[in-house]
Parts: sequence; structure tokens; C-alpha cells
Amino acid sequence: MFIFVVCPRAKYSCHSTVPATITFSGRHNHPLNSADTLRRRDVSPQVRDKFLQLFAAGHSPSSALETHKCDLQMDDEDKYITQAADRSICPDIQWCFRLYYNVFKSEYGPQSGDSMIMTLQERMVQWNGESANTVAFARHGDENVVAICTPLMKRVHSHIRQTSELVFVDSTGCLDMNGYRVFVLMSNCCAGGLPLGLICTTSEAESVIVAGLELLKSVLPSNAFFGRAESGPYFFL
Repeated sequence: MFIFVVCPRAKYSCHSTVPATITFSGRHNHPLNSADTLRRRDVSPQVRDKFLQLFAAGHSPSSALETHKCDLQMDDEDKYITQAADRSICPDIQWCFRLYYNVFKSEYGPQSGDSMIMTLQERMVQWNGESANTVAFARHGDENVVAICTPLMKRVHSHIRQTSELVFVDSTGCLDMNGYRVFVLMSNCCAGGLPLGLICTTSEAESVIVAGLELLKSVLPSNAFFGRAESGPYFFL
């Protein structure tokens, strides 16, 4: 088969052509009769949908892949070795991370920088429109501070007497690649601990935590701490 390729940057006239010959051999440049071939197959749509469901349920790429492998073993342990080597059935970890971050970015926006702050502020307008005065954001120097009081938390403030007696703070971190810290205000009752508010910061510095508590006060209900909104609970642990 003969074709003529037109070179757009050629110095010749527009009628100039470069002849070329293409020969189709029908041969692959990798072996087809080896187990390694299975590792190069495309992931099936059914497996992709399953991973999207696992991500929506809160799994990370690594935990989603481990869960999928466990499911394959539970379904048919004898065929697991063959299925684990087939990329269309059991994808590699790099594919899991690519899918996760593509879905994450389209669903939640950028994960850092000014674009992340802009996305957060857009979501705040949506959240506060659905339930007034739920989320607040502020900058404290170079640190970011987010305060949240959901409708459930507001009901706890209104109906649980123990919120006026004792409030304690549970702190955790290393929840994302940006190293944000989360402080959850809780109160005790016969059912266990109940949430009263949440502060998310980029630092554990005292001034940042104080700024977070002040910001949280702006989204608390008027009858916070079972009516002690002005003075707060008797004990704060």
C-alpha cells in the first residue's frame, strides 16, 4: 500500500509530497502466549464501577485494591492466582491511584493551593444555603481554619442537658496529604459521646486553635450548650 504524506513545514510548494511505504506485518512486539500478556489488558468496566463504589464508601486506593483482592479470594480461591494476574480483573495499584485522583478531583476539586480555597468557599455557599450557618472559613496568618456545626450537632446542643455540664475535645491528624488537624467537640450522655462542633486547621499552634474556637462560635445555635451559649459549659476538658 502506498500513501503520500504532506509535510506542512516543507519549504516547497503546497503540491510537494513525500512518498512513503507502510507495510502491515500483523505481528505484535510482545509475546502473546505468556502470562505477562494478561498484565497488559485494560481494566473491565465492571471492575471500574466496583472501585468507584469502594471510593464512594470511603476507601483509599490501597484499601480498595485489598478489598477487591479479598473478594476475589472469597468468591473462588482456586481461581484467585489466575485472576490476580489478569489486569482486567485485578488492576495494578497505579491504575487505582489514577482513577481515585481523577474521580476525587472532579468530585471535590483541587487538593491544595488557592484553587482549593476557592472550591471550599463555593461549597460553603452551597452548604450554608441548604442549612443556614453551618460552615465558616477564615485565614489566621498563613494558616487555614474551618469550623463546622451540622444540623445534628445543633440538635445535640438544644436537647442534651449534658452539653451545659461537660465538653471535651478529641484531636486527630494525618487525615490527608496536607496534614490537616481535626478537633471534635463532644459531650457525654447515656448513649456515649455526641458531637457539638468540629474545627479543622493546618496547625496545632495555640493561636490557631483559639482562632478556630472563635470561628466555631459564629456557627453555633443561639441556644448552644443547652441554653448557656454566652457562658459556655461548666467544665471544658
